[in-house]
Amino acid sequence: MSHTPRLTKRILTLFAAALFAVEAICVFSGGDGTALAAFAYGPTELTNGVYRLSIATEKQPRGEIMSYVPRFSPVDRRTADSYAAMFGVSGAFSETGDAYEYTGPAGSLEVEKWLSAARYEGNPDAFTRDTPLASDEDAVSAAVAFAKSKRLRLSYEETKVKFDGSVYEISFIDRIGNLKNYAFPTDITLDSHGNVLSMDYFFIQYDKLKPCATISMADAFLCLPPVPDLTGAGGTAPLPSVLIDRAQLVYYYENSIVQPAYLFEGQAAGGKAYECFIKAAKYD
Repeated sequence: MSHTPRLTKRILTLFAAALFAVEAICVFSGGDGTALAAFAYGPTELTNGVYRLSIATEKQPRGEIMSYVPRFSPVDRRTADSYAAMFGVSGAFSETGDAYEYTGPAGSLEVEKWLSAARYEGNPDAFTRDTPLASDEDAVSAAVAFAKSKRLRLSYEETKVKFDGSVYEISFIDRIGNLKNYAFPTDITLDSHGNVLSMDYFFIQYDKLKPCATISMADAFLCLPPVPDLTGAGGTAPLPSVLIDRAQLVYYYENSIVQPAYLFEGQAAGGKAYECFIKAAKYD
């Protein structure tokens, strides 16, 4: 399988983050898309010298929020075979110490033995869609239709779509309790015509750990790290460098725990999309 290490690498990256006291995880991406404002309030004057806010931030903590531990159940051959049948790749089979691997006319599938995850890759020779997608909404519809055709559970509260002109990357964000779960989203990539290039699919269960106190959104904003220079000139970007226009309390994976974090999103220099997770939990 040509890209089988990718899913394991992604999961191990999450595990690596758990080995360190990661307080913030920030991502910049290209494109000129704008994020939707999460609040309808006017701009605030609060600034930490690097960021500007176009939303109101809550000054009071949310109180105690339940944390969870992901349960990665071992996968046996029979279960892996059932996923291969669902994805339509019940052909050539091989096995490693960490995964079951299948290849068929439609594509290939890797089912992790210990991480409750599977990765599908489509075979371009089997692609049938030749009409370009017209919008992000069409891409989401095509991805959902693919999951339904495979009888896969795809429950989600929100989608994140990135398009680089040739490939759509879509993350389906589900919910745990009252918060969106960014810990292990289902990711589907499509070509510009809606053919499925890959799918990262998780079947993880979550066990309650304990309630944890949280900091306020305003305090989390003040914890945003310095923004690197995005102009290529070196040093730090001129102020103000990032406009935050959306913020929400979500679940994220850190220190082997699915716990609350504040997700800040906005626009950085050069039209780059910006997002940053700030740890919200306070532990004794």
